[in-house]
Amino acid sequence: DEVAMAKQLLQTKDVKQAVVCTLGSRGAVVVKRSDENPKDDFEVTFVDAPEDLPARQEPIIDTIGAGDCFCGALSTYLSTGKVSLEEAAGMACGVASMSVRRRGATYPSFDELPESLKLKQD
Repeated sequence: DEVAMAKQLLQTKDVKQAVVCTLGSRGAVVVKRSDENPKDDFEVTFVDAPEDLPARQEPIIDTIGAGDCFCGALSTYLSTGKVSLEEAAGMACGVASMSVRRRGATYPSFDELPESLKLKQD
C-alpha cells in the first residue's frame, strides 16, 4: 500500500523529511520522519479536501491532470511558509478536487477558490 511504499522510500532513499502520496478520491497521505527517531519511526497523516468544499457535491468529469494540479497547489501553499505540510496537502486535495469537475487538464484560478482554500492575508 501507499504507506508502506512511502516508509520504504524514507528508509532506502535520500529523502530528507517526508513523502506525500495522493490517493485519488480518498485524499492523500503524508508520511514524515519522526523527530525522536528519524531513521526508523514515521508519522502517518491522512488528509482530504475540506468537508465544506462545494465541488465535493459535483460529479467527477475528468481526472486528467489531477496529480499535476495537486503538486502545483501543494508547492504553492508550502512556498508561503504559512501552513504545515499536512495542511498544505489537505488544501491541495481541495484544489485537485475542483480540477476533476471539469473536462481536460484545467485548474481553478485563485478567484475560483472558496475561502477554505485561500490562505489568510497578513
